[in-house]
Amino acid sequence: AMGPTATTTFRGQSFKIHQTIKAVEDVQALPGTVTGVSKDHFEVACGKGRLQIWQIQPESKKRISAEEFLRGFSLNK
Repeated sequence: AMGPTATTTFRGQSFKIHQTIKAVEDVQALPGTVTGVSKDHFEVACGKGRLQIWQIQPESKKRISAEEFLRGFSLNK
């Protein structure tokens, strides 16, 4: 069954966020800021806390793991 999804834009491209985990530790960053990148997920600051992104779907493409996404898309400037 499909769970809830969120949509966002990054560098002019739309994405659906599918699988996430709420990180407990708070972070001092503006909402939407990428606050951490590891091999299999990345973290984004929210209004309160952070969200670990584990599955993402680029616009007009299939859903992929964050690990697969990070191999082809740099979140660094």
